[in-house]
Amino acid sequence: MNTDKKLQSIEKKADELQEKIENESIAMHLLREQKKSAKRWFVVWLITFLTLLGIVAGILYLFFTSEIEYTNTSIVADNGTANYIGNDGDIINGSN
Repeated sequence: MNTDKKLQSIEKKADELQEKIENESIAMHLLREQKKSAKRWFVVWLITFLTLLGIVAGILYLFFTSEIEYTNTSIVADNGTANYIGNDGDIINGSN
């Protein structure tokens, strides 16, 4: 009888340890999966951020290296005739 109680006690402890190992392995599995997922999301975020920086850098490069000329154009209206005066000379729309 005494050995039966010891055997049952040992079996009970073995079952408890087996359950504890299974629970820890599930937790460790979930933790590993979470770590992989976090790493993937970080890589996606990093690629997105670098793409955004590239776009901004490209826009700034085009803005500062473009040779766009800015001109002022004035409109003078005399007697119903509109005269457009810009950098390309005098252009008169209408009759003299």
